[in-house]
Amino acid sequence: MSDQTPEPELNPKVVYAIKSNEHLWAITTIRTIGDDFLNHFDKVATDPDVDAEEGWPAATDIIGQVVDCVVCEQPYSPLARRRRCPGPRIHPGIRRL
Repeated sequence: MSDQTPEPELNPKVVYAIKSNEHLWAITTIRTIGDDFLNHFDKVATDPDVDAEEGWPAATDIIGQVVDCVVCEQPYSPLARRRRCPGPRIHPGIRRL
C-alpha cells in the first residue's frame, strides 16, 4: 500500500499551454454571496445526496472580473498577450513537465 497521494491529472489544455509556452487566458467573475449560498455550498461539499447542479441560491451583484493566465497567473494586458508564457509558478499541484 502506498503512502503517497496520487498527483491530480492536469487538463490537456493546461499541459499543452505549459509545453508550448503559450498563455491560457481565463476570466473569473467575482460575485458577492450570502449565507444562503454558503449554506448550500456546505451541504453539497459534505452530503453526496445533495444535487450539486440544482437548488443554488442566487449569487448577488457582480463586483469585478479578472482575466489572467491559468499557467503563469500573470494578469492580461495587450503586451502580455504578445509575449510567451514563462510557465507555471511552482506550487503544489503543478509540476514541471
